[in-house]
Amino acid sequence: MPFVRRSPFVFPTLLLLATANAQEWKRLVGDLGEPQRSEAAEMALLALGDKAIAPLQFVLTELDLADAAGHARLQAVARIVDLLGEAGGALAGPLDETLAANRKDSTLDVLHALASLAPQSIAKPWHEHFHTVIHELPDLARSYTAFVRFANRSQHQLPVDLDAAKRLLAADNLFERELAAEAFAKMRDPACLDLLRDRLLARDKLPAGHDSLRHNGFTVPMRDDFARRASDAMLAIAPNDPRCVIAHAVRAVVHPYRTVRQQSLQALAGFGPDAAVAVPELMQVATGTDAALVADALKVLGIVGKEAGPHLATLTTLGERTDDAGRIARSLVARLRAMGVTAPPAPVPIDPAVAAAVAKAAADLGAGDDAATAAAAGTLRAHRDLAFPVLLERMRVERSKAPDPVVRLLADFAVARGDIDCTTLSNVIAALHGEMWRAPMMSSSSGADVERRAVHYEAYGRLKLGRDTSLPKLIDRLADEDALLRFAAARELVAHRAAVAAADPTGERARAALLQALTAENPSKVRFTDSQHGHEEHEMAFAAELRGTIALALVDADLPVEQRSTLFEHCLAVPGDATLVAAAVRRYGAAATDAALQKAIADPRGSVAAAAKEVQALRSPGK
Repeated sequence: MPFVRRSPFVFPTLLLLATANAQEWKRLVGDLGEPQRSEAAEMALLALGDKAIAPLQFVLTELDLADAAGHARLQAVARIVDLLGEAGGALAGPLDETLAANRKDSTLDVLHALASLAPQSIAKPWHEHFHTVIHELPDLARSYTAFVRFANRSQHQLPVDLDAAKRLLAADNLFERELAAEAFAKMRDPACLDLLRDRLLARDKLPAGHDSLRHNGFTVPMRDDFARRASDAMLAIAPNDPRCVIAHAVRAVVHPYRTVRQQSLQALAGFGPDAAVAVPELMQVATGTDAALVADALKVLGIVGKEAGPHLATLTTLGERTDDAGRIARSLVARLRAMGVTAPPAPVPIDPAVAAAVAKAAADLGAGDDAATAAAAGTLRAHRDLAFPVLLERMRVERSKAPDPVVRLLADFAVARGDIDCTTLSNVIAALHGEMWRAPMMSSSSGADVERRAVHYEAYGRLKLGRDTSLPKLIDRLADEDALLRFAAARELVAHRAAVAAADPTGERARAALLQALTAENPSKVRFTDSQHGHEEHEMAFAAELRGTIALALVDADLPVEQRSTLFEHCLAVPGDATLVAAAVRRYGAAATDAALQKAIADPRGSVAAAAKEVQALRSPGK
């Protein structure tokens, strides 16, 4: 049944609309949601401030969500409420009622508006909406962002003094910093202008918490509305102050109303050369799709002059347009060239043939050990930086079904690339259980859990070990309480076995640490940690394989006979690397017991069994 809301506000609202302003208000209300007229109506209602509450309540009482027109009207109301902020608090309840019946087009707009009323006006806590709405929304990335914003704003009070607002801004937490900007707007204190200007100019600085939303371990970036709110605050205080150039520039990019964006572009022209700090934002507008706004942005860039020079190549491309904006761009390019400006060197493009080869190799990489798999791996290793994101996308799609070589190569590449990529991949492996969304204070999951394979444990330990695989670091990790880290260190020491066998203090220390780990009670707890959302811990029986790996790390060392006998038995527990296990069998075989040697002869790995037979022949009488 279509949602049509009737409330106790209907009668007094109708009375209000029957006053002298009735015709104008009815016209504005009627225009809401209409493609050509809604913006003007929204701006007019917004200008009324709290006097817009009654007309907006009326819209909500008569709302019919049976078709797209009803959703467009609701979205218009939500935009107005978002921009009204605290003044729209009386609409929290009516908006809540629409959310209870709305599961599609305008839901996210309503959630955004409700979050903008927090913390002052909250009709229903965010988590009550979350549990009833989240599974019915199609775009979970945007939905979670809306709920994280709602939750974060709900947890904090609007600062009531300048110092408190400054502290909140300095903390620079996603969504919470919006409240600092709103507080500055209320205080109208010029002391905040420098703070807000500096933060808006730090365009590449990401706020704390921007990466706290995860889907199956992959980060889903979130953005807040701080920029728009900070620009609103600055322009409410001193719109003509040169420090507010960046505020006009930001508004020209992010404000929801085209009219306001155009007014800000026109205001920027009045600042003359001071508008140079706005070049990045002006280029965003200039490369947009609105021809009139593109032309206005290019006009300001013409005033800025030489400061637009780094974008000469893009401006030259804009000059190919056949409209007024193209004419302005061509004129600007001619002036810049007359000033001696030249386009900076273009980045070296990726060879399409190489990119295609990497894409094919990533797709072809399978679980086998055939020549085609080896060739694909070789191509990927030769172009590691190109291959990493392609393989990571394959991991995103296939998850636990991605074959072992994909996981191993990703781990190798991540370690070589650095901590950020190690964290990314370890989060993905930690999240290999069902379909999972996680954010601070909320999560949802669906689907059956998947079983991790040995390669996932191996890769995870290697990623946690990180880039530093120096012998002293590995020796320290052998005593770690995390079984996977201890195991990863032992595997790396196998690769360092020549250094382990060296006759120097570090080699001696490594041998002692390995022999101690061989007899120690090794941990069995495995901890998969998501860097933002806690950990999962469970028991694993790794002891035998870990001791076997230690035996392989000591294979080149000169050890007493009694120790070699023990190492022989342990090395057989290592699966996989038959060549190295066979070498260990030959190395330790002279000291092996007959029972252990017979076990090696029966090993299903042909090279291991052959090595054991060689040892047996050498131990035969007369040899």
